[in-house]
Amino acid sequence: MCNSNIKEFKANKYILLRLEGKYTIIYINRKRFIHCKRLIINIPIKDIETYEEISSIDEASKLYNQYLIDNEFYKEENKELFHSPSLCDIPPETEFWGHCSNIQAWVELNYDPRVLHSNLAFPLLKELSKAGDPQAKKVLKEEIAKRFLKSHFSGKEYLIKEKYLNFLNTEELRCIFEEYLTLLVASNYNEDTVKEVQLIIYFALKHLEKTSCKKILGIYKKFIKNKKSMKEICDELGSSYIKDKKNEEAIKLYKIELDYDFNDIDAWIELGILYRIERKFKKAIEALYQALKIEKSNCYALIQLGTTFTAMKKYKDSIETFKHARKIDPHNLLALGRLAITLEKMQKYKKAIRILKKAHKINETNPEIFEILGGIYYSLKKYSKSIKAYRRAISLNPEDDWLWYRLGSNYRKRNQLDKAIKAYMEAFRINPSFSSTLHDLIKTFYKKGNLEWTEMCCRQMLFLIPGSPLAVETLKKMSCNESKDIDLINKKSKIIRILNPKKRE
Repeated sequence: MCNSNIKEFKANKYILLRLEGKYTIIYINRKRFIHCKRLIINIPIKDIETYEEISSIDEASKLYNQYLIDNEFYKEENKELFHSPSLCDIPPETEFWGHCSNIQAWVELNYDPRVLHSNLAFPLLKELSKAGDPQAKKVLKEEIAKRFLKSHFSGKEYLIKEKYLNFLNTEELRCIFEEYLTLLVASNYNEDTVKEVQLIIYFALKHLEKTSCKKILGIYKKFIKNKKSMKEICDELGSSYIKDKKNEEAIKLYKIELDYDFNDIDAWIELGILYRIERKFKKAIEALYQALKIEKSNCYALIQLGTTFTAMKKYKDSIETFKHARKIDPHNLLALGRLAITLEKMQKYKKAIRILKKAHKINETNPEIFEILGGIYYSLKKYSKSIKAYRRAISLNPEDDWLWYRLGSNYRKRNQLDKAIKAYMEAFRINPSFSSTLHDLIKTFYKKGNLEWTEMCCRQMLFLIPGSPLAVETLKKMSCNESKDIDLINKKSKIIRILNPKKRE
């Protein structure tokens, strides 16, 4: 169905193509989806036999991989486009009807993936499935299964990261997984295989039941060169998941580890910590009590139990637990530090400071002591003492972004804006994705009247948190009610490298 006046072509109730200027745009459910590229396949008569066995556009494009952009040829090599000197003067309208013809053929053939290039067909199937197209869902599921089983590591990684596997139900995932395991057992060892198996372990932990997870862990154990116990494997993978904040997967992994050795005290403690982070306090306490059943004088388990009580605001239980830990090890700095934090939360600042002074006598070079002390002085609004404590902590641990951020907060409270900016910039350098740093940088630059840097920080914030109220409101204030498309700024925001602002002033 077409409209000759505004150059639209409706392939079916979900897909609409529209000529906008010189570009063909595909819409799914009336929502702009993608700008069509042009893959040009020019087959000379003398080479026609080369193409006789070709069964898909993907196969053809590997033999003749040229694209047409603004009527100039670009050849693809190693996934990059390189300019060719040839020109091809195809009018936009002619090209538009070419795209319409291709999409119409694809629709009439029930979304046969061989008809379109996979770079277009696969995302289209995904978007159509989201829109509720039943045929697209069916074809997409088939294609996901094929790609997962046949592709190399990067292909599987793409499917998992882009959440294509979410389109499959549990039974479909299990069937693919079982078939994959059969292929995996027959494969040869190499570094890519190990990476791939690590990825599949994560996939299994996220989507499948414990039995399937154990199967892939067993295969992984056979693949790795250094012979490791199942405990070592689970601990190593668990640590990497915790680092990446994949806590649910880490929890499942440690529970599997306990199936192999129920008396593994380290696994119980890690479970307790993870449950606390996820604010599942009852499960956290159960796990830590189980650790203490195995070894009742384990100081680290007691400290984690006390920390859990603090998170639950059960301060009396927390203090008793830390005291118990200190009886076992009077010089344990972690116990002293967590006790001081609990006393701070109870607003017993003098007692907390006394505890920290005891800790300082035991170890003068522990940055956590000064960090906690800085936080207490900040709560007491003793900013000069807080600054001194944070500076001492930074001298011992200069690459901790949180310490720099807290130092900046102190300077900002004292209206020392230049020093605050310098501290915040260090925090940003170390960790560009910490939104609180950007939040305070926006406010500080704006207060200082540095609109250029305020806008740069707003753009960065919109990249991290699309639609950030602070960034949008600040940009509106800066525009002084002039027409400024905030949505456009939001969409075009890119990662920026913030340098020393003094060099730009």
